[in-house]
Amino acid sequence: MLDPATQAARSHLRLWRRLPLALRAILSGLFVFQAIQFGWTASFMANTRFLPAVPWNVAVGLVYWCVAFRYFNGRWWPASTAEARRTAMRARRLSPREWRLSLLYCLACLVFIASIINVVYRFIEVPSEPMDLSMLPWWTLYPSLIMLSINAGISEEAGFRGYMQGGLERRYGPAVAIATTSILFWLAHLNHANGMARWALLIAYGAAVGAVAWAADSIWPAIVSHALVDAVSFVTVAGDFGPDWFMKKPAPFAKTGVDGPFVVFSLLLALSVLTGIDLLRRLRRSRTRNRAA
Repeated sequence: MLDPATQAARSHLRLWRRLPLALRAILSGLFVFQAIQFGWTASFMANTRFLPAVPWNVAVGLVYWCVAFRYFNGRWWPASTAEARRTAMRARRLSPREWRLSLLYCLACLVFIASIINVVYRFIEVPSEPMDLSMLPWWTLYPSLIMLSINAGISEEAGFRGYMQGGLERRYGPAVAIATTSILFWLAHLNHANGMARWALLIAYGAAVGAVAWAADSIWPAIVSHALVDAVSFVTVAGDFGPDWFMKKPAPFAKTGVDGPFVVFSLLLALSVLTGIDLLRRLRRSRTRNRAA
């Protein structure tokens, strides 16, 4: 005789499985994204008000991520959903060769993002998004920005490229899954002041990390790439250092025309795309060989 809690869980699971696979993938991806992201975000917001001179959100975030990631990756109760959670999370461990290719891809993504900002943003008016963190001393600010970057990488890749894209791939294939997930990834950022204007960047980057998650059959390269890009961007902007062209909004094309930086970054944009495609092909072949072994 099953206990009432187990009976209720199985009843809810049967109702859930009656939904179309695509809808289940989208809803579960959005839920995982929100659940992981706002756990640490709440501690960070509290840290700005209580003991801001002590970066205690770092310890809270590490514990929270460990528990949340393990749960959504198939640990603990209920056992009836453990395998489904593990499959949906898509956190397959990579071989050393796969990691080398993935890290090279992460660097290509960093060049790709910087190039888009310095080429596409010349034609799009992107408003700045004010964020007053003046209440935090530097020894709290910079660890918090690193945590913010990691939080975005873990929560968004687990939700969008894990639970959501994986389910859509199984039903519609990788092209439709990556395209759909990238658009929803952009729409999820419309709560930011510049979210609408950043559509080209967010959709393009969503496709880039979606492609590597598919090629590696793992969200780990996407997590590392996402965290790296955000960390460079956040720390550079907060510290107001580095060259003017580095991860900062360029002057409008109407004022600059085809100047030197525009030509350089246009070439870098093309090079990063070609390099990324080659790395994806090599990563896909490596994954196939490892699966066959």
